[in-house]
Parts: sequence; structure tokens; C-alpha cells
Amino acid sequence: MIRARGFTLVEVLVALAVLAVGLLGAVLMLLGSLRGQEDARREIMATHLLRDAADRIRIGAVDRAWLEARAREIDPRARADIEFLPATGPTMPDRYRVSLRMETARGPGTIEQQVVLFQPPVRAPVAG
Repeated sequence: MIRARGFTLVEVLVALAVLAVGLLGAVLMLLGSLRGQEDARREIMATHLLRDAADRIRIGAVDRAWLEARAREIDPRARADIEFLPATGPTMPDRYRVSLRMETARGPGTIEQQVVLFQPPVRAPVAG
């Protein structure tokens, strides 16, 4: 009996099933790597944001030290403070309260606290 050359239908179907499973695994690996890449990108952006915030805090600490030193030049007992006041509604902007507390003599033996305040609104940066 002469046998025909080639593959049987069952062999072709088994080969296609193995190939499909292999391709499905490759697609799942690709999707997993894309998700991992997106997570890594967001983590890098978060790290940059936190570094920027830390730099700003350091600068703020230097600014606060400068303010306190200048306040002590006015009055050695003066206390300077910088406070962030978040918006309390959609029409109110965020603000900072910069204050200077000093003691003032109002008469013989009478000392009162004097507070000088400045509250500028925080404005969004303007592109240009």
C-alpha cells in the first residue's frame, strides 16, 4: 500500500492549537510589559514631583529663616510665621498668611502684642 505524503488533518489541528497557545502567551507577555512600562513611567513622574516638592520645601525653609532673621533685626523678640491657608470654596483662592508678631510698649509697664499680617492669594502660574 502506498502512503500519501503530507500531514493529516489531526496533525495540522494539533500544530495550530500549539501555535495558538504560544501566540496567546506572547500576547499576554506583551500586555504585561506594557502595563509594567506604564507603571514605571508613572512612578518616575511621581518621583520627579516629590523631588520638586522637596526642593521647594527646602527653599521655603531658607525663605523662612531669611524672614526670621530680618524680623529679629526689627525686634530681637519678634516671631515671624508663614502659613498656608487652603481655599474654603470654589470662589476663594488659596492664600498664604505671612505674619510678624512683636511686643509693643503701650505705656509704663504695659506691653502688648502687635501682629502685622500679609495674606496674598496664590495665583496659578501664567504661561508665557
